[in-house]
Amino acid sequence: MEQPNAPLLTALLFGPFLLGVLQMLALEPRARSWHTTLRKWPYRPPGVVHPVMWTWSYLSIGYASYLFYTSASSRPSLLLNAALYGVHMALLNSWGLVFYHLRRIDVACKIMLMLDVVVALSLPALATAHTLPAVLCVPYLCWLLMLTYMNWYMMVHNEHATHMSASKQQLLAQHRAPLRHSKPHLT
Repeated sequence: MEQPNAPLLTALLFGPFLLGVLQMLALEPRARSWHTTLRKWPYRPPGVVHPVMWTWSYLSIGYASYLFYTSASSRPSLLLNAALYGVHMALLNSWGLVFYHLRRIDVACKIMLMLDVVVALSLPALATAHTLPAVLCVPYLCWLLMLTYMNWYMMVHNEHATHMSASKQQLLAQHRAPLRHSKPHLT
């Protein structure tokens, strides 16, 4: 049996997890009061489920990536999965910025839909090298699908939160308006 590559396993297992925790700590507290005002899906899971599922998700993604990387049989398969993984992490991390920082539920919903597609496409690629990575990511995909529905529900039921406020729109319109030069008065 091959000895595990401890630095690689540690980086893939805890790198994305720590990035997710740091992002949540940076964005979520400042948006908490805004988030509490939103209408949410009445059947959403209790708040305690979120950290448990995100911990499972990040650790399973990391371990699945490690298993895939160490057992991939072909370079093209490895490159395809690495590309999907990179897109996946970019989408996952951009969602929090768009949702909590920019407060654009509509754009965040589109990001979630793209994330669902990327993760769904990753499962067969993961399964080519080893079945366990794909199996580990199935609960994560189910979690993402439920979060996508919750995001969609908030988008539909909080129209005021999906578009720029009138004052922001007015400010942007003034900024884009051409400058009006008045002719100097000659006296």
